Amino acid sequence: MHNAKKPAKNDEYFMKENIEEILNKKWKPLLENYKTIENGNYPGIYLLAFTDKNLDGQKVEPNDIFYVGMSNARKGVKSRVKQFLNGIEKNGSHSAGMRFFKENSNGTAFSDCNHCEKFYIVSSTFKCDVDKRTRTPNDLKIMGDICRLEYYLLAHIKEVTNAEPKLNKK
Repeated sequence: MHNAKKPAKNDEYFMKENIEEILNKKWKPLLENYKTIENGNYPGIYLLAFTDKNLDGQKVEPNDIFYVGMSNARKGVKSRVKQFLNGIEKNGSHSAGMRFFKENSNGTAFSDCNHCEKFYIVSSTFKCDVDKRTRTPNDLKIMGDICRLEYYLLAHIKEVTNAEPKLNKK
């Protein structure tokens, strides 16, 4: 990509600001909190940790991030996280959840395993209309920024930890 256009400075600022915002959030246990994700019906980014450390209420540290995900779906981040949970329980709906089911739970539902580790979540959502019939050009830009933010977060994590989150492999 020799001729790739560099993002505008305000784009870089937007990404940096949003990365700082999500990394300053505090982890919550996933299973107890996924139904009540703040503004979870909007698109956005979510981070998952999977650890035996108690991260409840702790600030996000890049080394603790197990997965970076996003959603531009009509039902938002909450529905995408629910698909992840379906993946770790039934091997369906979410590629990273299905990968976890196979590789971390050896083909057994998460709830039937004796994992010492626990899942934690933080998320950041963006108010916009994703409906093709009613969304505006600005809504589409927000959706694009969400996609870019996922990759900027992955890049930041790799820069800081020298690796991408374990579950973000394809």
